Amino acid sequence: MSNRTADELLKWGLRNAPMNEDGTSSLTQVAADVAAGRRPDLTDPGLYDAIMGKSEAQMMQEELSVAVNAARTVEDRCTALDNFEMLVEQVDNANNMEPLGMWPPVLSLLEPHVASDEPDPSRSRVGRWYSRAEQ
Repeated sequence: MSNRTADELLKWGLRNAPMNEDGTSSLTQVAADVAAGRRPDLTDPGLYDAIMGKSEAQMMQEELSVAVNAARTVEDRCTALDNFEMLVEQVDNANNMEPLGMWPPVLSLLEPHVASDEPDPSRSRVGRWYSRAEQ
């Protein structure tokens, strides 16, 4: 989710927060509790991810790490490549591949598989995906 959407959600929450009898927002008390350390449940960094979800860049990194992990099954790796491909189809995500350092791992999948004489289907799938992207 973009920061703009998160900001809009925050503004909506502030506008629609219930008010206390003295006219202050109930969020004021929650903010004070968080600042005083009385609400550690609201300071958990995973809370934002749980509510808003992971960013597409983060999902791309996770899928690519599965795709290049030789310890994973070929089926897992192929599924990860399919998911990665769907994410990269969006031009903004494709443009993020270089800044996130994703090209070397993707290109490494095109290298010959030396640990075994058996062909690795995930490598040929990446090769087909890469050749389509270059057209």
